[in-house]
Amino acid sequence: GALRLPAQFLGQINELGLQGDFLIEMAKQVMADISTLTKTGLDPGQVSINVPEVTLATQSGLADFERVIANHPDAARHITIEAIQNSVKQLRRGGMRVSLDDFGTGFASFQHLRQLEFDELKIDSSFVADLGRDPAVDVMVQGFLSIASGLGVAVIAEGVENQAQRQDLLGMGCIVAQGFLFSRALPF
Repeated sequence: GALRLPAQFLGQINELGLQGDFLIEMAKQVMADISTLTKTGLDPGQVSINVPEVTLATQSGLADFERVIANHPDAARHITIEAIQNSVKQLRRGGMRVSLDDFGTGFASFQHLRQLEFDELKIDSSFVADLGRDPAVDVMVQGFLSIASGLGVAVIAEGVENQAQRQDLLGMGCIVAQGFLFSRALPF
């Protein structure tokens, strides 16, 4: 079948309340893929799994997720969790990195910088889209980078789609980015 992008099916998953089931199935596939790569001598680097808060809101949801990770102990060090919830500390003890996803929007607030232990901050694509067009956004992104540097955490800019955005980010000192400029979604 054709590759389906998240925007084409995530709404239905959320509508049906299947976020937890989807997360577990996705995590199983990701862990199996990482194991396949490492067994063939390849280094997958860091692989991010976005964990919506609602999916780990219960002890059973967290336990199910931890069981999937425990089944692939050698793969855990390659996992970065994009999460905002109270179980972050427990996940970090399992050897995974934690990324504060969509920083600057919604649940990813400055309060989380004080409450949670995390390893990287992901600048939301809505800020990247307005770089160079909205002076306020330029100031905020520079501020995000300064905050992250002060806290000693890595930064990834999301949604980089063109060279101008890439150059603006590099000029601000942001050296890690993701987005369609580099690659569209690809199958394993």
